Amino acid sequence: HGGQDTMMFSLLNGTPSICFPGQHFERRYNAEQLQKLGVSKSCELYSFRNNSLIKHIKNLITTPKKTLDLWSELVQSYGGLNKCIEIFNNINSFTNKNNH
Repeated sequence: HGGQDTMMFSLLNGTPSICFPGQHFERRYNAEQLQKLGVSKSCELYSFRNNSLIKHIKNLITTPKKTLDLWSELVQSYGGLNKCIEIFNNINSFTNKNNH
């Protein structure tokens, strides 16, 4: 679809994707951003046809591994879940300190 999970899975695993976001703003935005990075193809729902899919797959297969690896390494460098927990705890501590 092109939602947040699709975007993160594609970037984190260095896997090209084909997105059909429909009319959902968040999905459309994500799909367009992935396409700009060169790791995805954003498509309209009406193009969900055999010939179109085959064409998009053939184009994405040629996506340079170097490009996919670059984005995968960048996303992984952010620290994942442990980093999110650390940031949340820091914000929570700061908020609690300033509310007392």
